[in-house]
Amino acid sequence: MRGSPLAQRQAHAQRLRESPSAYNGLLLKRGGRLLACGQLAMEDELVGLYDVFTVPEQRQSGLATALCRQLLRLARELGARCAYLQVDADNHVARSIYARLGFVDAYAFHYRSQDPDELG
Repeated sequence: MRGSPLAQRQAHAQRLRESPSAYNGLLLKRGGRLLACGQLAMEDELVGLYDVFTVPEQRQSGLATALCRQLLRLARELGARCAYLQVDADNHVARSIYARLGFVDAYAFHYRSQDPDELG
């Protein structure tokens, strides 16, 4: 949905297959059309939300909020008591959704590389 290159999608799928943590994904569809998706990964009572994405023409329609609420509901049913996620500092729309769901900043991080061409 993001338009990531095939090699990146394949590497991500492999990481999921080899992950020691249980994961589940949810898809939101209307009329057979995929509108939003997301997944969770669980380890004991800790759950992480990942790959939350809404197609551009459906953004700001409440789908991401509904999807995250359902992911968190599922995680609670599976035994989660604490949740985390990562989001870019400049992704203000996503950050406002996560803030409404009760998420707060715990820390910030950034990536470093000797070769700027490797970051793309």
